[in-house]
Amino acid sequence: MIFKNKNVHLTKETNSNIKIGNETIQKVQCTKFLGLYIDDQLRWTTHIKHCRSKLYSSLYALKTAKYLLTTSHMKTLYYSMIHPYLDYGIMLWGSASKSYIKSIEILQKKAIRTIMNASYNAHTKPLFKNLGILTFNDMFKLQIDKFMYESSHNTLPTNFVDIFEYNYNIHNHNTRQRHEPHIAMRETAFAGNTFIHQGPKLWPQIPVEIRESRNTQSFTRKIKIAMLKEY
Repeated sequence: MIFKNKNVHLTKETNSNIKIGNETIQKVQCTKFLGLYIDDQLRWTTHIKHCRSKLYSSLYALKTAKYLLTTSHMKTLYYSMIHPYLDYGIMLWGSASKSYIKSIEILQKKAIRTIMNASYNAHTKPLFKNLGILTFNDMFKLQIDKFMYESSHNTLPTNFVDIFEYNYNIHNHNTRQRHEPHIAMRETAFAGNTFIHQGPKLWPQIPVEIRESRNTQSFTRKIKIAMLKEY
């Protein structure tokens, strides 16, 4: 697959055939890799369509079960039939355009209303809080926060050790932000939504006492509690 900018036409060179040995590599616009549908413009439209299809089926199951199960059991069903499709790889595809993500958010809200047996137009933030479930947007932020925590504590795989540059490598000024990850200038709105750009922005907003949690599990629990308090 050749990744390309949707606003830039491919040159003859990038349009030429790519070979490994005598075998020509087939060009595709989208491919499935480790359960994620990756398109050549990294817009994540195919993956979102796939998730949406799965969520529709799961939502139908929830609506059928709500007459038979308690709220507690419905929540368990949510975590087995809805949550996995939302959470898997969210740190990557969660950065897609808001116009694409909106359909996913709508289906999640429908699922929450179904679990709580609420009306179709009920305000969902109190329902999320009551169930202790994060919205899609906060799930995205949580995964980035976890990544930043592990980066700051040097527990990421070796391939990610130097993924962020820190302010003390950029300048010698003795500021409060000296040991924070550097927020690079973004060239496009797409780049600004990715975890590479969002991570350094979100990390300084987390209270120091949470950032200094003894392990990832403790950190995650505290972040989730803090997020739910804002609902």
